[in-house]
Amino acid sequence: MDKKVNQWLESEQKKAFDYLYSQDFKFSESQNIYYKKITFNSRKIDLKVLIPNEYPLKYPKFYIDDKSWHLTYPHIEEYKTSIGSSICYLEDEDKVPVMDGATIIKNELTRILSIIDEYHNNTFQKDDFLLEFDSYWSDEIIYLDLYNQLQEAQILKISNVKKFGRVISTNIDNTINNFTVLNHEITKTEDILFLPFSNYISYPLPTTYSKIMNIIRELGYEDFLRTNINKYKMSKVVLFSFFIGKEIHFGTFTLHSIKNVVPKLLPDYDIKKGRVKRIDRERIFTRGGNNLTRDISMNEITVGVIGCGSLGGSLAFKLAKSGVKNFILIDKDFLDIGNIARHICGMKYFKLSKVEAIKMLILEHFPDCNIEISNQDAIDSLELIDKANLIVSAIGSEGNIFEHFFSQLNDRPKIFTWFEADIAGQIIFTKSKIEDFNKLTSKIRVTKEEYISSLSKNDIGCNSMFTPYSFIDAENTVNHVARFITNFISKKGNLKEEVWTIFGDNELNKDKIEVEYQDSPAFSIKKRPLLGLTDD
Repeated sequence: MDKKVNQWLESEQKKAFDYLYSQDFKFSESQNIYYKKITFNSRKIDLKVLIPNEYPLKYPKFYIDDKSWHLTYPHIEEYKTSIGSSICYLEDEDKVPVMDGATIIKNELTRILSIIDEYHNNTFQKDDFLLEFDSYWSDEIIYLDLYNQLQEAQILKISNVKKFGRVISTNIDNTINNFTVLNHEITKTEDILFLPFSNYISYPLPTTYSKIMNIIRELGYEDFLRTNINKYKMSKVVLFSFFIGKEIHFGTFTLHSIKNVVPKLLPDYDIKKGRVKRIDRERIFTRGGNNLTRDISMNEITVGVIGCGSLGGSLAFKLAKSGVKNFILIDKDFLDIGNIARHICGMKYFKLSKVEAIKMLILEHFPDCNIEISNQDAIDSLELIDKANLIVSAIGSEGNIFEHFFSQLNDRPKIFTWFEADIAGQIIFTKSKIEDFNKLTSKIRVTKEEYISSLSKNDIGCNSMFTPYSFIDAENTVNHVARFITNFISKKGNLKEEVWTIFGDNELNKDKIEVEYQDSPAFSIKKRPLLGLTDD
């Protein structure tokens, strides 16, 4: 590290050390930590402070030398080292940069002492235990593939998946299929009990066998448990659900060998706790930023994408990332070296058909997607196209014969999208027939007539014409098409027929674009009703 930076760090750390000494902390050379005796519930315990080497660029860490604090007070990690239990007092996003070494240690020590005071006076928030449930309930990690809503006690399946872990499933056939797509081998499948605990998980958390059994008895599940737990191929792991606010949450516990006769005195051993991570679509897409992504992920719309090059291929992948589950992909071409620079699929997929490459890419992320493909010409794939609820022609230019045929269809919504090299991207959305597709594309074209031929280049060989444009310009158009489609899905198809023109760098391309567009800002978008553009 730079010498001046080291000198600054050392000077700021000295300010922190001086402040800690002023507060009667001592330094332990063996643990490289500052400590001080504090009185808590009439007992003397050590409060410890670790100053990181990068302080004040990294915040101090605080520990309490008392094993009983874990699961007694919130925000306390399990006592796993000789230092003690870590106090998780701040989320990372709350750690604002403070360059003064004395100020930061003074502020954070004051915060920690305030937290300890809440514990001492029993004024801490009990609900924090539920909000941090996964941090406490984490002896192991088990995955849940949830296809059905779980409301009643029942028997599910739990599988061992190589290179992944244990997976509980509410539809084992779907789960096996999805992992088979990913080339993950399932080595063992057992039955597993599920028990809904409703709102019975609260403070203090039921971490012993006796406390879990008390909940099971109170809810009336004891006979169900005793009848099934010792059956052949029944896992000793039990899945349970509970609510945090209005959201359902899951955990597991593992029971030791249980006799069919319930003992009069329940043994009070600690249960093995399992943190459950859901891998189903509904859970995955809750992290999409808002409810839109999750709603789309549960929608059964089928999107047909004709053309899976740099436009259509990237579009299909973005739609999958946005929650779309069902696809029809059509493209007769194969992935060649010339495609790699701007195609979303790389060298791994070289020489594969573009539709097969995109299908594999999507399934690597979302193995439960339903994807039908055709590497024939679009005109020979009409039967397959007919299955789509929304058809997107992403061939890349407006000159394809199929697009003229496609524009005559009037029985379903459709999108035409293409590039004018790096000058502009175009989107046409229509639910009806377009009488003269050539005339429409001429009306909305941004590029001057004399420059149109220069947008296409000939490579070495016959029929090797291509249109040069950069990946970033292509993605700009793709993003707008993806946005249009997600709006279409969320609004159940109730969108106006429109034309969107997505401009490139108009300042750079000013001499190549029509006069009417020259005042449009670079990288802006122009939206127009389709009706006025199709009028004679």
